[in-house]
Amino acid sequence: MATMAQSELFRPITSTYESIKSSGNLGVISNYNLKETIVKYYQYYEYSRVLEEVSERFINQYIFPFFYENFDMMSGDFINRERLNDIKFRNLIVGYRGMTAQNLEFYKEVRAACKDLQGQLATELKKTGLFTPQNSLTGK
Repeated sequence: MATMAQSELFRPITSTYESIKSSGNLGVISNYNLKETIVKYYQYYEYSRVLEEVSERFINQYIFPFFYENFDMMSGDFINRERLNDIKFRNLIVGYRGMTAQNLEFYKEVRAACKDLQGQLATELKKTGLFTPQNSLTGK
């Protein structure tokens, strides 16, 4: 239950990508598939921002108020245990679990896209001779 009352959001740093995009320097990447993968990868970040805002709103509007009213933060126990059987609490749990499961699936997809992008970048760097085991993007 304590994890429901914690709110940590993913806030990606995209300033380098935004700078490259706004300067028009994405055009210097000649590999169309790589360029497309980079753009798609950063589109995931835009969607993650929306997803995180929805999560934050749900937590701030529903989870926190319920816990502030029904949970003794000092003792770590519910003030009135009967509230655990309340439909409002059960709906909060179901909503939170559903939202968390959706977010987890999305971030698994982002992780796979990240690995794909790392592989494509490593391949491109090998072609240019800039890739060495010391600057490996894959962490191997």
